Amino acid sequence: MKFKFRLEKTAHFFQKKEKAKQLELAQIKFEMEKVQSQINELENENKKVFSSNSSKREMPAAWLKMLLDRVDFNCESVAQLSEEVAKIQAVFDLKKAELLKITQRRKALEKLRDKKWDEFKVHRSRKDQKQLDENYQLLELIKK
Repeated sequence: MKFKFRLEKTAHFFQKKEKAKQLELAQIKFEMEKVQSQINELENENKKVFSSNSSKREMPAAWLKMLLDRVDFNCESVAQLSEEVAKIQAVFDLKKAELLKITQRRKALEKLRDKKWDEFKVHRSRKDQKQLDENYQLLELIKK
């Protein structure tokens, strides 16, 4: 008799679904890191503008205004990108919760499979022992 777990297809489905969610989470995390690196680049650009104050004193006013406009634009961009990061983080948290549920279901099915496997082994062992006992009784009858 061969062991057959009747929910094997379901367990396999949850394994595949878990892998898909993991890939989806990795993609979202990559997007979030990309946006975060854009934020860091803009903030570094703003820091460069303010860090070299001595060279700015000799600059014409038009250039200074252009630099300050650029800093303002960068600040607005950082604000927009921060909002985008917050939205991506919310999606990430939602997907992570979904992954947790799927993982819990998969683990529950694995535990059930292990339990059924142990029951199968005990049943098979008892059946084999019963067969051995019957064979031994027949052997004893033949010897008499």
